[in-house]
Amino acid sequence: MELYTELASNDADQRLKAANELIRKVVAASKSTEPAEQGLDLAYALKRLTKGLSSDRESARLGFSIALTEVSTLFFIVALSLC
Repeated sequence: MELYTELASNDADQRLKAANELIRKVVAASKSTEPAEQGLDLAYALKRLTKGLSSDRESARLGFSIALTEVSTLFFIVALSLC
């Protein structure tokens, strides 16, 4: 997915746009009515974002950490609201 590449961009605006778009897609996939699709994109995103934290690319750690923090926070808040 091109969004993961854009998360490593040296351009701050491009990184933020990619993070926002990725978050939007993960949220949309989590609302899917297909049980097999629910969590697949979230699980994949969490795996990819976690791996991206160890990248050697100059701005990758920053971009991936922003997206991982937002996705984790968003789904943690949703999980808490269901309790």
